[in-house]
This record gives sequence, structure tokens and C-alpha cells, in this order.
Amino acid sequence: MPALMLSTFVLSGCTSINGMQDSVVDSDLHKSVCPSAADLSTFQNKTGADKGEFRDRTILDCIKAIDTNYKFFKSDLQREAVTSNLIPDVLALGLSGAAVLTKSKTAKQFSQGALAVAGIGAAVDKDVFYQQTLPAIESSMDAKRDLILKGIVDSEKGDPTATSYTLESAGIDLDAYESAGNIYAAISELITTANGSAQAAKAELTASQNAPYCATLVTSDIHARLVNVTSQIKTVTDQTKLGSMAKALNVPLDTSVDVQHQAGQIVAAVVNRVHVCGAQQPTAMAAIESALASNITVPTAK
Repeated sequence: MPALMLSTFVLSGCTSINGMQDSVVDSDLHKSVCPSAADLSTFQNKTGADKGEFRDRTILDCIKAIDTNYKFFKSDLQREAVTSNLIPDVLALGLSGAAVLTKSKTAKQFSQGALAVAGIGAAVDKDVFYQQTLPAIESSMDAKRDLILKGIVDSEKGDPTATSYTLESAGIDLDAYESAGNIYAAISELITTANGSAQAAKAELTASQNAPYCATLVTSDIHARLVNVTSQIKTVTDQTKLGSMAKALNVPLDTSVDVQHQAGQIVAAVVNRVHVCGAQQPTAMAAIESALASNITVPTAK
């Protein structure tokens, strides 16, 4: 009996999840597809502004139906994520309680069943991973849908009379919009993005590993020129002048702080740019002085 209960509860938790939203069917708009053959036929008989209006109205109806199915699809995913971890917990508590109320061998079986379920729970708790990644999967689907929908809206507004963006053309985009409600495609896109980031990071690491060692100690000549530049920047209190220097150096400036702190931001950027390999310091310093020449006094090069 305990074994039977265990298998029943565990198997009840092994439910499959639809990987994509349902297609628009008769129960939604009394259409097998969206737009339907009747819609396409009616569209062909329209002219001028009426043609564009009919196209837009049909597209809107289709989008509403697709969005409804997508909402149900997301609700099913979220419900599965929430309930998947409850099964082992509830079952373990139930078997432990049964062990207290029974005796002898049966009690031992119930206790062992509770321990077994607790062990299963440790594995099923990996569904926490599912719960944590679900928002990312949904965001990926939402982003894809929004991108396709933007294209539909732009196409509609760019062709009010439906001369080139016909209902047939819109039907292809609507199919893509519906297909975007797909966790497999979303996961694939997340993996592609992650792989791209990983490859970029790997390339940067390889470049750093292959780069030769270099001295970043600022020479006495560069240090003197750096002191001259930074000391002058620190004395600037004119907002316009600070903005001009930041623009010349391509430095983002936080204008929400006072001018002293803004000057400090520019100084920090200047110092950071000079602290490069020794052989590159003269070029970096010269570029800084050239960019700031209209706002500060720069010594004439010897």
C-alpha cells in the first residue's frame, strides 16, 4: 500500500508541458487560421482606404486571439513551475504522518516511504532552476513577439491602403508572431546569446593572455604634463567649459552633481588614459593635451 501510494503521487507529478502556445482555432475566432481564407477573399474585393482598414482590423483580431492563447500558455508554465516542488513536500509530510498513526511493520514502511520521497524531493528541487530561468525564457519570448509586432505596426502605418503590405504578407508575420510563443526557440536564443557572450569573453581573455608585459609607471616628463593638465581642470567652475572638455575627451559627465565633482570625473578619466604601457604614454598624453587645448594652457612641445 505505501509503495502504491508513493508511485501514484510521484507519477502524478510527472506531467508534460506544452512547449509552445496553441494555434488560433475555431474556438477563438471561428477560423482555422488567422487570417482565414474568407478574410483573404474579402480583402481582395476591397479598394483604397477600405482595403487598408479591413487589413488592419483583421490583423488586430488575429493579434487578440494569439495574445489570448499566449496568456494561457504563460499561465500554464507558471502554474507548473509553482506546483512541481509541492508534490514531494506534501507527500513526504503525509507519509510521515501516516507512520505516526500506524504501528510495527506498516509504520516502518511509511517512514521509509517518507525518506524516499524526501530523497526524491532533493532531486525534484532542481525545479527551482526551472522557476529561476522561467522569467528569462518568458522575457526572450516577449522580446521576440514585440519585435515582430513592431514590424507589423510599422508595415501597417507605412502602407495605409494595403498596396504592398497585403493581408497575405501580414499573415506570414502573424504566423511568426504566434510561433514566437515557443520555449524551445526562446531557450535556443538565450543559448545563442550566452554563447556569443562566452566567445567574446574568451577572445578578450586570450588577447590579455597573449599581450606582452609592459610598464605602466608614468615617467617624470609625462607626470609633469599630467599634473599641469589635471591641476587646471580642477580649477574650472564653468559648467559650459566642463561640458566642452568632457565632450572633447568623449567622457560621460554626470551633470546632476556639482562642478567640483564633474571636474573630478574628467580628471579621473585623464589619469586613467595616461596609465598605459610606457611606450604608449606620450601618445596618450599628447592626445589629451590636444583635446583640451582650447580650454586649458598646454606647454608648447619642444
